[in-house]
Amino acid sequence: MNPARLFILCDNTAHAPDFGYEWGLSVAVRLPGGDLWLWDTGQTGLFLDNAKKFGLDLGQAKGLALSHGHYDHTGGLPFLLGRTSFSGSIFAHPKLGEKRYAVHPQTVARFIGMDKETLPSPLPNFQGVPQTREIAPGLTFLTSIPRKPGLFQAVSGFYFDKQRNSPDLIEDDACLVLETVAGPVLILGCCHSGLGNTMSQVRDALGLSSLFAVLGGMHLASAPDSALEEAVQFLKDFDVRQVFPGHCTGREAAAYLKKRLPGRVFDLGAGRVLDF
Repeated sequence: MNPARLFILCDNTAHAPDFGYEWGLSVAVRLPGGDLWLWDTGQTGLFLDNAKKFGLDLGQAKGLALSHGHYDHTGGLPFLLGRTSFSGSIFAHPKLGEKRYAVHPQTVARFIGMDKETLPSPLPNFQGVPQTREIAPGLTFLTSIPRKPGLFQAVSGFYFDKQRNSPDLIEDDACLVLETVAGPVLILGCCHSGLGNTMSQVRDALGLSSLFAVLGGMHLASAPDSALEEAVQFLKDFDVRQVFPGHCTGREAAAYLKKRLPGRVFDLGAGRVLDF
């Protein structure tokens, strides 16, 4: 098996000086067989500009997988469809397009879902994935992640309506598992299910008891200390050798992981290339 290569197209920070950044996430995945895949699209067309700096033509991507239906992961989709020749399949949970709002104390309800007015309906080549599916050789999409009692999940303040009558548990939250010569790599979007629940589902659905690397948004910003320690324990239990927290993980949480897992935690950032 050849190495797999990941290109960080969008993140909250930049790893390289010539790369732009924004609140969002997008990753290009070069499979060991050579095919190019895309994970999320950030919130604007920035990921396309950064892809060009890598010399990547995202129009040639075989497919796109979306981690959930929030604007900072799907906002670049109209640019992908309008500015490139992309014609691959789009994989996501069937509830991707639900109306979603963030409603926090003493703040005005804010729409955070997909902007459907900028997208064709239905989405071209859309394939709804309600649970677990291998979408390419060595690349598996997992969603509808069960929430086990007592484990942290990042769903506070999210609703399907402005009045807070219908809580949004973000059932469409998803992740990817990539097989590499180094070992399995877990690629996260926002990890609203919680890292513990997500890794538990990787074990239960795929039979994996160890992971070589975990990267992406872990949604630990402002999380309680118990959630941070829970994340550390799961990373230890799965003997994860490399951790790349990005996007919604939070600076303080990333610093905590670095302290508790010395030598294993590294910065992500747009412009970074990871070989496995």
